[in-house]
Amino acid sequence: TGKWHLGKNKLANPNARGFDKTWWQVGGTPGSHFDWSAPNPRIMNHYFENDLPQKEVPENLFSTDFYTDKLISYLEEDKDKNQPFLGVLSFSAVHLPIHCPESHIDLYEGKYKEGYAALRSKRLQKQKELGIIAEDVELANMPPNASPWEELATEEQLYHARRMEVYAGMVDNVDGNVGKLIAYLKKTGAYDNTLIFLMSDNGGAGFNGYQSLGGKKRYAAADNSIDNLGRKGSNDYIGAGWGSAISTPFRLFKRHISEGGLRIPMIVSGGYLNSSIKSKFKGVINKNIFTVRDIAPTIQEIVGVNYPKVHKGRDLLPQTGKSFAKLLTDNPTLAIHPKDEIFGWELFKRKAVQKDGWKIVWIESDFGKGKWELFNLKEDPTEKNDLADKYPDKLKEMISAWEQYKKENNVIISIGPNKFP
Repeated sequence: TGKWHLGKNKLANPNARGFDKTWWQVGGTPGSHFDWSAPNPRIMNHYFENDLPQKEVPENLFSTDFYTDKLISYLEEDKDKNQPFLGVLSFSAVHLPIHCPESHIDLYEGKYKEGYAALRSKRLQKQKELGIIAEDVELANMPPNASPWEELATEEQLYHARRMEVYAGMVDNVDGNVGKLIAYLKKTGAYDNTLIFLMSDNGGAGFNGYQSLGGKKRYAAADNSIDNLGRKGSNDYIGAGWGSAISTPFRLFKRHISEGGLRIPMIVSGGYLNSSIKSKFKGVINKNIFTVRDIAPTIQEIVGVNYPKVHKGRDLLPQTGKSFAKLLTDNPTLAIHPKDEIFGWELFKRKAVQKDGWKIVWIESDFGKGKWELFNLKEDPTEKNDLADKYPDKLKEMISAWEQYKKENNVIISIGPNKFP
C-alpha cells in the first residue's frame, strides 16, 4: 500500500510486478495527504486499488493512517491461510506537501525556533557522542539556496520554524503507524517470525519550491499562512535549510548524488532477530557499504529461494546486490562488497562514482563546481575537501571507473537544461 514510483502503465504497476493486493498512489508526489487529488490537474486517475481507480475519500483521511490500516486489512483477510507474506508499506509521507493530522500538528511547537544551523550543530554533536561519526568530522557546507538564519526577519524565522514543526509531526505520525502495524503482528502471532526493514528513500528534501507548472499553480492557490501550514488547503515544503539539517552531517540532500542525498537510515527489526542475535550487535558500528540493491538478495537467502535466470520465457538481467543475511544472524561486522567494486549514480545530470572509499562527484554550480570533484570518504565523509588537483592520477582512475559504470548500465546524460535544483 502507498506510493508506487516504479512505472505507471499496466505492465509496470504493482499487480503486474507480483503483488496480489494493492492500494497505490501513482508516481512520486501526492496532491494532498488529506484527499486523493493529483499533483497535476491533467492527471485523471492518481490512486488505484489493484487496477481500479479510487475517487471516494474516507472521512478524516490522512494518507499515513490510511495506508497502514489498508495493509493491516489485507493481512487480516489472509491471516488464516498460514502462508508467508511480503508486505510493503510505502508511505507517501513525509513527501511534500507537508501535511499533518490535527493530533500531531502542535507536538513540536517551539522545538525549532533556534533555526536549522543550530539544529545541524546539535545533531553533529549527538552523532559524535554516540560514536556514529568520528570526532574530527566537520559539518558539510550549507547549501547555497539556504538563507543564513540570522539574516532572516523574525517573521521569516517563525514561518520557517513552523514548517519544520509540521514536518516533525508528520514523522511522528509515521512512527505511530509503524507501531500500530507491529502491534497487529504481535497480536496475531506473526511478529516472532517476521523480519522488518524500515528505510528512507533519499536524504532530506531541500528544494525551495515547485518546478512543474501544475505544482506552481497549486502552490499559488494554497493557503500557506502560518496558522494554516500543514492543514487542509496548504501546500508547502521545508526548504533547503531544514533539508540540510535532516541530512546532517552530510553535503546537500535529495536530488543530489552527494552523501546527503545518498546516505539514508535503515532499521532492521522484527521477531526474526532473536535476543541472542541482537546482543552481538550492541555497540558495533559497521562502516562497510550497503545499498538498497542488497535487500532483495538478503530476503531471498533468508526465505530460501533463488533468483531466476528466466521468468515467463524472458531472460532476466542478473541481480547486482549482495545478501547481508549472515550479518543479521551471525556477523555484525560483515563486509559483502569487495573493495574494488564500483558504485555509480546519475540523477538530473548530476553524477558520481565510488570505489574503495574514494568518490568523484559532478554537480553543476552553484551546488558544485561544474566539474569532477574528488573526495576520500574515509577521511572526509562530508565532502568538504576536493582533492582533484592534489591527486590527478586518482582522479583519472575514478573517471575511468565512471566510464565503466556508464557503459555497463547504459547511462544517458541529458543535454537539456536541468529543471530540478
